Amino acid sequence: MNTIKRLVVCMILLCFSLLLSGRVTAEERERKIVFQSSINLLGDEEVETIVLSGVEKEGSPFYEDIKITVFEEKTGKLLHAISPNVNYGFNPKLSIIDFDLDGISEVFYSAESGLNEKNGYFYVFSFNGEFNVVYDFEVDINPFTAKYQNYYKVSVKRADKEFLIDITNKGSSYLNKLYTPNGKLQKQCLASVSKVNSVIPYYNYLKNEYFIKVVRKVSGENASDFICNAACDLEFKNGKFIPLKTYVEI
Repeated sequence: MNTIKRLVVCMILLCFSLLLSGRVTAEERERKIVFQSSINLLGDEEVETIVLSGVEKEGSPFYEDIKITVFEEKTGKLLHAISPNVNYGFNPKLSIIDFDLDGISEVFYSAESGLNEKNGYFYVFSFNGEFNVVYDFEVDINPFTAKYQNYYKVSVKRADKEFLIDITNKGSSYLNKLYTPNGKLQKQCLASVSKVNSVIPYYNYLKNEYFIKVVRKVSGENASDFICNAACDLEFKNGKFIPLKTYVEI
C-alpha cells in the first residue's frame, strides 16, 4: 500500500514539474532576429548595426515584445533600444530610408494586425543617438470626413479638399434605402472613415525624394460596404512629415 502511495505521489510531482517546466519555457523563449543590417544612421563616419527582434509565437508569424536595437558596429556597444508603442503583430519589418536624402537615414517599421493584409501598425523613427518617433499611425494628423449627398454621391473631405464619389453602381436595392425616387436623401447619413489602414513608402523620381502614402478606408453602412480609399501623401521636411497631396482611390 505504501508503495502504491509513493508511486501516486511521484506521478503527481512529475506532472507538476512538467507543468512548471512548460510554463517557464513559454515565458523564457529566446528572442528571434527578424531583421539585421549595417547602416550609417548618424550620417558620420561610423557604421551602426540595427536589429529588429521579437518573441515568436510557436508555429505562427506572430511576434510580441518587439524591439528595435542599435549597436556600434566596431565595438558592439549598445547605443539605444526602443519598442514600438504597439509592440506585437504579424510579419514585422524594418526599412532603412533616407526620406529627405540628407545623408541621415530614418527607420520605417511596419507589422500586420492579422485582421486584414492591409491593416497594420506603422511608425517612422529618426535616430540621433536615440530614437525619436517622427510618424505614428495612431496620431491622426490628416482626418477625413465622409457623408452621403443628394443624387447618389458620397462626399469625402479633408480640410479644403472635397471629392464626390458616384455610388450609382451600388444598385437599386441599396440606393432605395437611402434616397427618394428623385435622388434626394431621405435623411442625413454619414459614411465612416477608418483610422490608418496602411502606410506605403515610395520614391518620387521627379522630386528625388521618398514619401509615405497613408491610406484610410471609407465605408458606408458597415465595414464591408466599401466606398473608396482616402489617401494622403506625406513629405518629410525639417524633421517631421507634412501633407503633400490628398486624393481618393476607387
